[in-house]
Amino acid sequence: MPVLLTGMVKKYFGHAVEEFNYLFILQNKINPYIEFLRSIQSIPQWCTFYNDKYPRQLIHKMNKHLNKYNQSRNKFSQYNDEEFKWAYYTINTRCVHFDMEIDSKDQDNNLCLISYLDFVNHSIESSTISKFNHLTHSYEIRTIKSIDLNEQITFLYNSHSNVDLFIEYGFILSSNPYNQLNIEYELEQILSNQQIQLIKSFNY
Repeated sequence: MPVLLTGMVKKYFGHAVEEFNYLFILQNKINPYIEFLRSIQSIPQWCTFYNDKYPRQLIHKMNKHLNKYNQSRNKFSQYNDEEFKWAYYTINTRCVHFDMEIDSKDQDNNLCLISYLDFVNHSIESSTISKFNHLTHSYEIRTIKSIDLNEQITFLYNSHSNVDLFIEYGFILSSNPYNQLNIEYELEQILSNQQIQLIKSFNY
């Protein structure tokens, strides 16, 4: 499975990792795989049908997500809204983190888009693990249990709560052990900026 995009380009192109990835898929108009991705809906439905009647904590995270989107959008004025939104959410919903096995402050932002892997669905009880093999220089999907003929393979995207799954991918799970009660919004309403910065300094 070829790695189409990788975050290691940052120091060469002067763009943040994700921003380079947007450029890559926007400019590669003759790549058959990227052209196929143009026919797929990758934009979470809530982005199209925003509703301020969602629970407050969800609205709070939605607004944070949209602020991040708008910050990137402002850097790509040469593309229209439809083109950029497609590129942004194709990267945001389909890329995986790429373990470079190097010391880098950008390690968490090393993203790659891998053909076919990006069609594997999320499951708490995943049937595979996926990682880059540095010996063979290839990205591998390995099964961790028996899989029947025609059975869907899955992997765990991350330990996301339903709020995070809804914001990032547009779906939730009926039973999710990673659900949590987030009081970030409530704390921001009662604490001063100085207190908030102090808490963040301890990685909370």
